Amino acid sequence: MQSLFIANASKQEFILTYMLPESVRSTMHKISSGRQIKLDLSGVDVDAIIKQQEPYGLMEVSKVKKGFGGICYRLGKPINVEAIEAGITQSDQEAYDRSQEIRNGTVAAQDHIFATSAQEMGVKQVGGLEFEVVEEKLNAADTSAKFEQKIEAIHEGAAPKGSRRTRK
Repeated sequence: MQSLFIANASKQEFILTYMLPESVRSTMHKISSGRQIKLDLSGVDVDAIIKQQEPYGLMEVSKVKKGFGGICYRLGKPINVEAIEAGITQSDQEAYDRSQEIRNGTVAAQDHIFATSAQEMGVKQVGGLEFEVVEEKLNAADTSAKFEQKIEAIHEGAAPKGSRRTRK
């Protein structure tokens, strides 16, 4: 028998689903955010679970890095709280990076649409598109820090608005 510890280092519940080599039924385990489960199985079964889950982001806890999906494992001993917290931080960073790429791509695509439309109408687009994202308060009592960001599509040869100089 071998112990396989699987931890959920994401902020949502995870349902681990797998099939063992000698079984025709799948098995499911719910793993709450920040928690882990222990499976005592044969080495062949442990290997089968790891191979089934790796394509979906399962990583050995010592190899948690860029691209981490939120689920990690360790053989033989439990995953410590610090490793789970580090995984949650890495998972959050991955989500933030993905959303930043999406926002940048959205601004670039919209700017391209405006530039193409202006060109079709025989007009020159004066500057790049400026996009602002502001997180709203949940209610009047909400005093927590909110997300706010400005993204500007800068055209070749043009200076960003934030770096323009004013004449003295």
